[in-house]
Amino acid sequence: MNTPYVPPPGNALEHSASGFAKTMCSAVFITGVDPAVAAESLGYFVAPYAQRKSIGAPVVDRSKNEVRVTIPNGPTLVARYFGSQGCITLPPGKDDVLFKPVQVQSALADPATLPWPMGDAALADRLSQLPAPVVLDHFALAEAGPQEGGGVLIDLLRTGRMHVKLSAPYRLASPGLAARWARVFLQAAPQAVLWGSDWPHTAREPGRGAHQVSPYRPVPPQTLAATFREWLATPGLRQQVLAGNPRALYAF
Repeated sequence: MNTPYVPPPGNALEHSASGFAKTMCSAVFITGVDPAVAAESLGYFVAPYAQRKSIGAPVVDRSKNEVRVTIPNGPTLVARYFGSQGCITLPPGKDDVLFKPVQVQSALADPATLPWPMGDAALADRLSQLPAPVVLDHFALAEAGPQEGGGVLIDLLRTGRMHVKLSAPYRLASPGLAARWARVFLQAAPQAVLWGSDWPHTAREPGRGAHQVSPYRPVPPQTLAATFREWLATPGLRQQVLAGNPRALYAF
């Protein structure tokens, strides 16, 4: 647009702190992302990395469902979770929003009954009809916890045409999320589970583009071994996931 840029009124650092608090609140209380992961990975368009160095570390208060970010020698910006209305940053110096929050009732149908991209029903049908077996890496990059009863992903694993790999738990929102999915996968469809180290543990540093070089993640072998023993708790399960399942899948 051929118009001059006019910055919004107010203090730029306060705007960034407000955006940082809002991003952290949504990540933690809505998406379920680990706070440390969220602070290093999300929301740079509303809180640039350079400006984050000038404000305090976000404080997650789970008792109040809020995140607080303090500017040195300045105000504390608070973003609070208001249920179906999401996370809202409070006006500086205020302890509540300036309106009465209401519960928003969803009018959407169950995603399992809707075609892609609004749901996953048609996608599940297409995946189950592919001519070759499919392996989903990295816990299928599940964004949320397992549904009651397993959901579409578990149904696909039970068909014998779909497999999932326990690898790269750091690519999920939190370590706890990976452990929950591992238990569900192994209970529901142990014959469809594989394991991978994800070596050399590639990463992208905050602020770097997709084609910029970042160092590998420092994942010690002891950490891999600990999660391996946690997920595959018995010798029989280890034999199945490490040897039996890949032998059957790849016809070794």
